Amino acid sequence: IVKPDTLIIGSKLDSDINANFCRLAFYGSALITLTQNYRTTFLPTLKIFKIKTKMGQVERIPNTYKVIGSSLFKKETNMNLFSGLKVKLTTGDEGVIDGAFGQSGKVTIRIPKGLQDSSLVEKWSKKAKVKSNQEAQESDEKIQIVLQLKRYIYDKSKKVIQN
Repeated sequence: IVKPDTLIIGSKLDSDINANFCRLAFYGSALITLTQNYRTTFLPTLKIFKIKTKMGQVERIPNTYKVIGSSLFKKETNMNLFSGLKVKLTTGDEGVIDGAFGQSGKVTIRIPKGLQDSSLVEKWSKKAKVKSNQEAQESDEKIQIVLQLKRYIYDKSKKVIQN
């Protein structure tokens, strides 16, 4: 317990008294004093965050500017929270989440610049799946979707933020 504008001295007192070094660690004055309800008043002002990474897979690619992904979110997830966030594909392409695709947790991703490799559209289109090309797709490496975001620890609204 410290009064405002008092001198604070911190030291490591459990070290050996006879040792040849200074036991003084720091000193200064109190800048902020906290009250009993510091969890609701002070902690939300701290910008402490965790970086979260969500991984998903490309399910199909209808055209060079649109990708449909799965396994990124659960089906009960509110997609409005994640709409507009940037994602990266393991192919090197970057996109933006447009919204939900259906009711099963799938998501549509818009690729503003278009896919770098346009041959992926033929491999991953719905028509390719219908033509029993699934064996060829399964032998190919799956394309991953990576979503990185920040989650502030003391934010009660639990918003996700992205740089």
